[in-house]
Amino acid sequence: MIKKSKFLVVLFIFSSNTVAEIYSCPFIVDDEAMLFRIERIEDENKFKDLMYPKQKPWEIFFEDKSYLVLTDYGTNSNFYMEVFVLDKKSLTYQWSLTESTIEVIDDPVVKGKCIVE
Repeated sequence: MIKKSKFLVVLFIFSSNTVAEIYSCPFIVDDEAMLFRIERIEDENKFKDLMYPKQKPWEIFFEDKSYLVLTDYGTNSNFYMEVFVLDKKSLTYQWSLTESTIEVIDDPVVKGKCIVE
């Protein structure tokens, strides 16, 4: 009985420690290295940007065993929409941005590989 209770205590300690789901995705724009780093918000259908935590969280548009698709949209002075697609198996990603301006965005699609922390 004592062995069983010790086992249950150890099991409880390990099961209560949740592992955060964090992706770090480096990329380069205009010869400048940058990092897109996101973390799943527990019990919500969202990810927060760890580099810019005051910005609104990214919404999960679609997710299954193989893919994670996040979206962010809104208005600054113009309407914008961003889509981030992650292949969970290869950890490769594509991140696109569209904006309602006359100006054409130089790098509307960024590609790369993420690491899981």
